[in-house]
Order: sequence, then structure tokens, then C-alpha cells
Amino acid sequence: MILPRASAYLPCPAAVNPRQAAGRRARDHRPLTARAAGHSVPASMSRHQLTLRLLPDSLAICRLEPEAPIPAWMPQRAFTAAIRTAEEFSVYCVDSAVPQDVRAERGWRALQLVGPFPFEMFGVIASVAAPLADAGISISVLATYDTDYIFVRAEKLESAVQVLQAGGHRFTGSI
Repeated sequence: MILPRASAYLPCPAAVNPRQAAGRRARDHRPLTARAAGHSVPASMSRHQLTLRLLPDSLAICRLEPEAPIPAWMPQRAFTAAIRTAEEFSVYCVDSAVPQDVRAERGWRALQLVGPFPFEMFGVIASVAAPLADAGISISVLATYDTDYIFVRAEKLESAVQVLQAGGHRFTGSI
């Protein structure tokens, strides 16, 4: 069930009636990040049950110098993302396209969160990232206009799928 931001906001009991909470310790059920920021959204409200799709190729995450031109080896049709900042130029692409002399972390698999998701929707990445973090599985994340992608190391893919399925997420296509 996907909840829009406006209907997903529910204050915690202490926020509803602070006097009731005074003089006794009320358990704060808000997520740690929400408590730190002073928000009152319960953790259960920021979790979504999502559909994911495994992309077929092994991917690499490459690091180039910030002023580097777009590399000629960067695929034109396969999954590709290029991000340039003042500090670096990163390229996500099919592992087999990346020359051996390029600084790259290879062997990543991409899970597409089947969207589209409205920009106002919150907790999409957290719904997937939190259970993976709890399981000790490192990820990288990219967002596009319509959807998000979670990258996990190929050797952790089976564990990641199991963790996400146990959390209520569904997979479409072949894993």
C-alpha cells in the first residue's frame, strides 16, 4: 500500500498531548532520524511494500576525475548513469564495458524499484535500505525521475533478495 505524504503523517502520543507525557517516560516510537529532526512520523508509516526487478547485467561504479570528458567506452544503450560533481565524475554502467585501467568497483547488481513514484512520496529508499542495513548488506543508490535503483554486491544478492522478501517486498521477473 502506497501512502501519500499528507495521509501518512500521524503524530506520536507525546506530540498530541505533551502534558500527558510530562512526569512519566513515554516510549518514543518515531524513527531515530525523525526524533533527531523533531518529526513525529512513526517508523511503520515510512515503510512501503514495493515491487523490485533485478536488472540482468553485472555493473561497475567508476570514478573519474571531475574534469574528465564523457568516456567513449560508456555504453549508449545499456543501463548507464553519469554524475559529475566538483570533486568527481562517477559512471554506473555494464561491467564489461569498463576498461581494466579505469578505477572501478565491479560486480554490482541493480534492483529497480518498480515505479513511478511521485516526488512527494517519502520513505521509498528507507523501505529497502533499512532492512538491508540491519542485515549488514552495503548498498549504493541512484534515483531517476520515475524510480530508484538499489545496487548490491553480486555476492550479497541472494541474501539481499531473501531479506527484502522477508520484509514484504515482491520481485518481478527472474532473480
